[in-house]
Amino acid sequence: MAGLRKYDLTDLSQLKAYRYMLIDQKTGELISNGFVYATLTFSLSQNAQINILALDETRDDPALTYPIVYNTIDDLDSYDVVDATDLHTMYLTALATKKGVMDSGTALKQQIRDAVDIAAVNAIEDNR
Repeated sequence: MAGLRKYDLTDLSQLKAYRYMLIDQKTGELISNGFVYATLTFSLSQNAQINILALDETRDDPALTYPIVYNTIDDLDSYDVVDATDLHTMYLTALATKKGVMDSGTALKQQIRDAVDIAAVNAIEDNR
């Protein structure tokens, strides 16, 4: 682990900072796995998040025509978003997926913040 050299893992505050960094990395990895909707997996990349937010914001605009073909994360399949309700449900699924990952990381960080010694920090596992 290249980042290990930047931290003195025998110092409580530096160990905590290191563990926060690891949690952030794992959170990013989990988000990069995308979200599942209608049994298909879709991207949660930053660009994909912007796109689905923009679509959701304009879901009732008459200029937006349905169906909207939405490609899966691996581009091996696609999903036809049939109407504004379907689009909003898809958006909320993406949002809930990302929020769940972020919240789980925050909960782990809180455990680390609350840890009073190195042994307590080391006992906390990120098994998400």
